[in-house]
Amino acid sequence: MVDTAPPSRTGLSTSWKEAKLETGLQIMVPLFIINGDIIRIDTAGKKYLGKE
Repeated sequence: MVDTAPPSRTGLSTSWKEAKLETGLQIMVPLFIINGDIIRIDTAGKKYLGKE
């Protein structure tokens, strides 16, 4: 992951923020994700699947 807002630990597991990947794709990720994290995405649906 290239760019996203700083992590937030508000306790809300359903909150999302925008993130930009190395490929230029922009997706929504959970608030706890930080820059540099490796994540799994569904490329067809352009959705976050999990953190590696």
